[in-house]
Amino acid sequence: MARRAVADLAETVGITGERLDAIRLAVSEAATNAVVHAYPDAEGIFRLSAAAIGRRLTVYISDNGCGLQSVSTHPGLGLGLGVIAASSDLFTIGPGKHGGTRVWMRWQIEPTIPSDRTRTDQAVAGSRGGAESGGL
Repeated sequence: MARRAVADLAETVGITGERLDAIRLAVSEAATNAVVHAYPDAEGIFRLSAAAIGRRLTVYISDNGCGLQSVSTHPGLGLGLGVIAASSDLFTIGPGKHGGTRVWMRWQIEPTIPSDRTRTDQAVAGSRGGAESGGL
């Protein structure tokens, strides 16, 4: 759901092809990290916010899970982060204000005529079997 919502927004502002694929991949990796690593023993919620303003598409994913220190015990940690870094123009990861983790990604886009859909906010219930979403 997260990947689709951001891809829809990206397409709305004219992003296509390999650039769109890179955005899908980065968002999918960040959302997967939130589901798998933030709440290793239970379901939890992560938040997604995306906005296309001017020549930038910005995506922010945060959770209130166990944070970066605790996830180091999980195998494969860091592989997805490398994919996110390679797939985005700018990328940061760090602790959230109230615990958990936050991921910020940005891509440059060509300017287009603004549409009525240039922002999406979702809260996604992270479970390994699926996800539910609802507006924030």
